[in-house]
Amino acid sequence: AGNRSNSNNNSKSPFKKLKDDMQLNWLPNNISLGLQVNRTYFEEQLRNIEAVESDYTIPVSYTKTFTMLRQTNIAWDLTKSIRLNFQSATNSRIDEPDVPVNKYLYPDEYERWRDTIWTQLWKLGTPVDYNQTFDASWNIPLNKISYTDWITASAKYHANYQWNRGTWIDENTNTGNIIQNNSQLQFDGRFNLETLYNKSKFLKKVNDKFRSKRVTPSNSNTRKNRAERPQREVKKGEKKSYDNEGWYKALQVTSRILMMVRSAQIGYKQTRDTYLPYFQSDIGDFYGQSNSDDGLVPGLGFAFGFEGGESFTRKAQQNHWLIMNDSLTSPAVYNLTKDLNYSATLEPWTGLKITLNGTWRHNEQESNQFMAPELPIRRSGSFQMTTIALGSTFGGSDPGDNYSSRVFDEFLANREVIYARLLSRYEGSKYPIGGFMKTIEKGDMLAGMPYNPDLGASRINTSDVLVPAFFAAYVGGDAKSVSLNPIPSMWKLLPNWRMTYDGLLQLFPKLAKWFKTLQLSHAYNCTYAIGNYQTYTNFLRNEQGLGYVLDVANDCPMPSSEFDIGTVTLNESFQPLLGLNATLNNGLTLKSEYAHIRSVSLSMSSAQITENVSKNFTFGTGYKIADFNTKIGLPGGKQKDVKHDLNMKLDVTYKSQMALLRKINDAFSQATSGNTAWTIKFSADYQFSKALQFKLYYDRQMNTPLISTSYPTVNSDFGMTLSFSLTR
Repeated sequence: AGNRSNSNNNSKSPFKKLKDDMQLNWLPNNISLGLQVNRTYFEEQLRNIEAVESDYTIPVSYTKTFTMLRQTNIAWDLTKSIRLNFQSATNSRIDEPDVPVNKYLYPDEYERWRDTIWTQLWKLGTPVDYNQTFDASWNIPLNKISYTDWITASAKYHANYQWNRGTWIDENTNTGNIIQNNSQLQFDGRFNLETLYNKSKFLKKVNDKFRSKRVTPSNSNTRKNRAERPQREVKKGEKKSYDNEGWYKALQVTSRILMMVRSAQIGYKQTRDTYLPYFQSDIGDFYGQSNSDDGLVPGLGFAFGFEGGESFTRKAQQNHWLIMNDSLTSPAVYNLTKDLNYSATLEPWTGLKITLNGTWRHNEQESNQFMAPELPIRRSGSFQMTTIALGSTFGGSDPGDNYSSRVFDEFLANREVIYARLLSRYEGSKYPIGGFMKTIEKGDMLAGMPYNPDLGASRINTSDVLVPAFFAAYVGGDAKSVSLNPIPSMWKLLPNWRMTYDGLLQLFPKLAKWFKTLQLSHAYNCTYAIGNYQTYTNFLRNEQGLGYVLDVANDCPMPSSEFDIGTVTLNESFQPLLGLNATLNNGLTLKSEYAHIRSVSLSMSSAQITENVSKNFTFGTGYKIADFNTKIGLPGGKQKDVKHDLNMKLDVTYKSQMALLRKINDAFSQATSGNTAWTIKFSADYQFSKALQFKLYYDRQMNTPLISTSYPTVNSDFGMTLSFSLTR
């Protein structure tokens, strides 16, 4: 009895599944070793038939290759949730003497060739390239615990290591080898919050009550009759139901609204790459490593992606693993990419579904001329994130007001505020030491001295000023407190959304007499992006960490950030701002939507903002006449699987688009292009048989230009097509 009791307690334990999942597998699932040897030899002897009696013999020609491929594959499921996989491949070349291989015609050369081949085979050849891949995945067993079974989480790690033999010219000329690695760390988490809510009996009852159900005329009357049915009397000893109590209904509604977040997801991925040329060491025979007094070279840390970047390059220099020669100019290259994304599904009440999603991505590349220590590391990259810019969406496109824009005026005013903030940061600072300060005439005199704005101050139309002013005006923020860093942190990430509502039939049951389905939709997408940025050629930092660049106009240092940013773009769209999709009970379909699309681009080189605005209104309808042949007296034919329906569609679209140019220095706006267009499309198609189809169509487009550089146009296209297919 005691054993049965313990067994029952064990089975009810919230950690039982976790214990089963964490059992270790002490041996790999699979170990695979492979060896592939490829040998090709071609020999050709030409003879001159016109000089048979001559003593001259044409030398024999031959081509040959001798390669070896060694492969290793190890798969190991350490537990049910932790999986490891290792793969490696070494390509080797079997070096041969430059002699023909023919023991009958050239016995001496053959003996020398055979001795060399055996020596090479014993050494496993000369490595040409090595490729190694390591993967580790962990399905974090939170869903194995009863308290956290609503969470699904996983972590993945991927590493790749490559070694490639460089060019060997002679004993005194060697360009070294190339090593590179890649590592990717990824985390994903999913949260089914509805499962969490249902752990409460009361909340589960609320969820079941408010679960979406489609309303039809029949069940609408059923609900009405049910509501009019008299309440059943509670018998003595029976638990009283509060379902019809006002306070209880209010509590249920409030609870359902508080449970609006139904599910959520978050993912983060970080990728690192290192490319390092002029690496002296070969890989040896131990999985891409060679032995040295310092241990394995380049080391397991580099091979499995835990080391890399500038720190590993310095380590390689200190250990004399690299060829340091001024004539070698290929730099070491490092890449770092960070990706963050999240999404959530909200259902505040029955029929309304909101999907939120956000992304943040930053890619940065560094170029290091390590053979020339005096040259700084060059950095470049790109950036993109989702955000919300509703404060600047509408307005600024009225030709009657000369396209004046409140947001553009705010941007111009922000410049002055940002510029003053930027200059105040340098008050009391000192000029940098070294770098370009050694090459300019006043460098020795100014190096380490207090900053003097009279010699060279930052300009108001640099990216240091324009980008924060643009972000504050068009995305949203106060110019007095907005960050001066053009790349916002992850905490600045804001979501975009898509909304659908199909609960009108539940809210107004009488509509079910006419509509089979009725849905409203709305979507908003907005991204803030920096297309490309790169470090200024002459950039230095002072002791306080403030940056300076060389002002070529007066040959003096000028305050500046590190990066030269070319363009900043804000893309925003309501697709749709409001949309309607409906199907009537008679089969007629209706679709109507209004979309607003905007793209704003800030160019630092031309000191201007380009704004493209597009407004679209679409109305569409469709109708299907089933068994159209019977209604007009046509025979249906013997093909029973062919539906002889007449499908008709009508779409009407109005589109207005314009491109505006706003000059920053002149505070002037003008339209550069644009037009308004009406499009009418009608089509009707009928299927006579599997092979024969008839279609009637009509298209009409009417374009009116915004400016006088082009003419209004009208295009009409109508006709019919009769298609016959011979395919089975």
